[in-house]
Amino acid sequence: SVACRDSTLLGPEQHRPPISTSTASSQIAATDFSEYPAGQQPSDWTKRWTAGGTVSWTVQRDSSGAFAGHSKLLLQVAAGQGATRALSWDQVGQRSHVRVHTRLRMTSVVDRLVGLTVLGGGVAGKEDGYAWVVENASGFTGLRLWRVKGGQNQTALRSQAISLSANTFYQLVLEKRADTLRAKVWADGAAEPAWQVETTDTLLKSGWAGFANYSPGTVEFDFFRAYDPTVQRPPVPPQAPDTLPAGLYDESTIRHNSVCIASPVLKDIIVLRFRPGTPQEQRQAAVDLVQGEVIGGRRPTDLEGQYYIRTPDDGTGERLCQAIDQLRALPQVLVATHEVFAHPFYRRPDDGENWKKNLWQLNPAAVQGGEKWGLEAVAAPLAWGCETGSSAVAVAVVDEGFQAVSDLLANIAEPWRGDIGKYTLTDHGTVVASVLGARGNNGSGITGPMWEADLRPYDIRVDAAGRAHTGPIAAAMIAEKVERAGREGARVINLSHGINWQALNRTPHPDSARHHLIVRDFHESLRGTLALFDSQQRPFVVLAAGNDAVDAYWAGFPNVEGDFPDHVIIVGASTLARGLRPSSNRGTTVLAPGEAVGALDGAGNPDTVSGTSVAAPYVAGLAGLLFSFDPALTPGQVKHFVREGAERGKQIAGDLSIINAYESLKAAAEEHGRPLCGNRVWGADGTIWAQRGSGAPEELRAINGTGAHHLQVLHGGKHITYAS
Repeated sequence: SVACRDSTLLGPEQHRPPISTSTASSQIAATDFSEYPAGQQPSDWTKRWTAGGTVSWTVQRDSSGAFAGHSKLLLQVAAGQGATRALSWDQVGQRSHVRVHTRLRMTSVVDRLVGLTVLGGGVAGKEDGYAWVVENASGFTGLRLWRVKGGQNQTALRSQAISLSANTFYQLVLEKRADTLRAKVWADGAAEPAWQVETTDTLLKSGWAGFANYSPGTVEFDFFRAYDPTVQRPPVPPQAPDTLPAGLYDESTIRHNSVCIASPVLKDIIVLRFRPGTPQEQRQAAVDLVQGEVIGGRRPTDLEGQYYIRTPDDGTGERLCQAIDQLRALPQVLVATHEVFAHPFYRRPDDGENWKKNLWQLNPAAVQGGEKWGLEAVAAPLAWGCETGSSAVAVAVVDEGFQAVSDLLANIAEPWRGDIGKYTLTDHGTVVASVLGARGNNGSGITGPMWEADLRPYDIRVDAAGRAHTGPIAAAMIAEKVERAGREGARVINLSHGINWQALNRTPHPDSARHHLIVRDFHESLRGTLALFDSQQRPFVVLAAGNDAVDAYWAGFPNVEGDFPDHVIIVGASTLARGLRPSSNRGTTVLAPGEAVGALDGAGNPDTVSGTSVAAPYVAGLAGLLFSFDPALTPGQVKHFVREGAERGKQIAGDLSIINAYESLKAAAEEHGRPLCGNRVWGADGTIWAQRGSGAPEELRAINGTGAHHLQVLHGGKHITYAS
């Protein structure tokens, strides 16, 4: 596959070396010339038909401007040196069946004669071959398909008129299939046409593939690709495969900037989901429509999976976008999109103070700052009077980059330490986990809302064999870890990843159908996973809203709240001033502190971190406290009490409430039989009484004597002592 070329700013990291012949693909080889040293002729390309004169074929790279880092093969022929000359790629070799494709740009179109060629022999004056040539001479402007015999007898077999402009990219395709010749041409930005010219000829049984030139001037070619058009692609399987090829997410396979989408995507790859029940022949027809080939797939348990389709691109990313649009129009297709990658939702400030041990503020409205302000702002100190967490409540953090930090290991049992230390290029997972469940009241480090927890880190970059994946993160990789966490008993799952909208969006079309489909793919990945669980076993999932100051819809995963309203909650970030953080996505369920909140870095050192990534674990920690407080609660009840507590706390940012852990626990305690957190308890007339919220007094227990004195309510009402 070949990197894209367009008028946007591209760097050399977007280039990709040639791909060798594969029996499973019609592609023979491709290059964008970035693998060759600048200033030299490509080492495995051979000059042919050169008869003296000043001519050079050299690789060059633009050093500045819109095309900085752009590699190209530059053909320069001195004035008056218009003899026939060619350059062929040794890697393609001589072939009787070959389709060649290039993209070229000319500094001048006056008397221009340059194009693609399939040729035989290498002796000047005796050359045989076919050439699809750009022409602007002798009253004709367009392309002609030439037959050249012995260097002298030149016959125009077919022609295609087209207007030509200097410094404009044109794409040329020439195919030789036995004795049949076909060709097409189009300007960048136009849709690829059907074959424009076709004929038969028996002159050349096999030939080299490359470039031809017949006139002086300067031309640049920025990619070349060769196919065998006779190779049959494997049939499309009736259900998606459950494996992906090795190296699929290597850096060389990623396009960082494309014509229709700015976010990093896999080159030449379409992620395709069919509607349930689609027959194999309709799947085959869809893949054939875009000249695609199934290279792998993902198939969650008991669900319609997703196919990974490799399809020919034109080097710009535009053809891939067109193929996606074609597939979207088919009735049997549910989703067709790029493979867009997830991003962690947090931002580090440029500076920040260390975590300090100081007095806890008990009034959330009076919090002025400090390293623990986030916990104080959600009334955690008061909530801890009711509940501090339990090692019987499994809380999973699905993230990337977990380090062996002692303040976390104190809450992570041995069976759940397998992913720790496997991926070390980030500490995002450690940061998020520490905000949720750093061990409390142990004289070191920091604390999360849950002092004690059965904390379970799941690294989305670590596969089942324990191997760390260093490439980008696909939605399906995250969904697989969510499924595993749920099947292994997690009651709460925190997920602080999703689509980076600022990287995805290419103005002026931020609301395009294509972007909706990318969002839909993320949505479907997580929706399909959560659908595997019945409502009693489905975990409570806490999702970060994202940091792009747009609706949380565009982060992808948050859309599952509509599918599972009792099991999913979306969290935005609030500021120390109790406002909505400017970068926080909108359309959330609740807010939690997300500005310079205390956390631990990968080395176990206190740090301050911002973003919805660290707002979400406050809510996940509160959910864990509620399940610890009353294990009989359902996810729907937990979500209700989180929202109810936020509303009772009366800290409002815009039209959203900031969570209040104490008020949530008090709300949960208002039902008969639950602990008495925050509710009135007293003794009178030989009875211990309680009042839950504004309800009628409730008789808890009769005691000896006519009164109750020295009444003490401990552990949030789980233990009451008295002396009568």
